[in-house]
Amino acid sequence: MSERKIYNPVQKDYVTFLKTSAETNGEYTLVEVELADGGGVGLRYHKTYSEKFDCVQGEVQIGARQNDTHFKSRRKRHGRTAC
Repeated sequence: MSERKIYNPVQKDYVTFLKTSAETNGEYTLVEVELADGGGVGLRYHKTYSEKFDCVQGEVQIGARQNDTHFKSRRKRHGRTAC
């Protein structure tokens, strides 16, 4: 893959492909997403694959209600706070 980072102008986020399906023999795709403040996508689910989320910096909410899952900073990484 020649272009490893793409910008989504609708959601205003960046996606960097760290590992592609072609690079892992179809096992997985690994991406890093830089969300815009207040950004994200609507609730959804996938029938053919699962997703795992690791918050690298800041805070992320999974879901739309107050009691939904939140990921917050909890350790230091390279002098910056990471989740």
